[in-house]
Amino acid sequence: MKYIITESKLEEIIVNYLNKMYDVNNINSKHPLENDEETDNWEEDPNRRYFYKGDDEYDDRIFLWYDKEYWDADKINATDTVTNTVKNYYEKSPTLDFENINDLTILNGYFGDAWVPVFKKWFEDNFGVAVKSIFDVDV
Repeated sequence: MKYIITESKLEEIIVNYLNKMYDVNNINSKHPLENDEETDNWEEDPNRRYFYKGDDEYDDRIFLWYDKEYWDADKINATDTVTNTVKNYYEKSPTLDFENINDLTILNGYFGDAWVPVFKKWFEDNFGVAVKSIFDVDV
């Protein structure tokens, strides 16, 4: 039997699935601390953000978000391969990394790659940060 489903209905199904998969009311986020080597002060890094379930940022992280400025190729003293990788991340930022690779497997299994643009919009709508690329999908 073959079913025909509209794009808007599929998007609605994906959003409903994401809302069941991730309780946005129980997801918190934090910018990690970064040591400023010049001043030796610890400050929040606005270019990274951890998303986690509940109140403990270390126990149940679900997403890691990186803004473009996080991937500063000029600050990396490494091989050309590493520099090219960082440049790739820079060009594809802001990026999001799933802490649990099984979540990607589940979403790909149910929805193929149709979930990716829906997820990016859902993420921005719920957490206020844009996602251009997702590790292990777009990067």
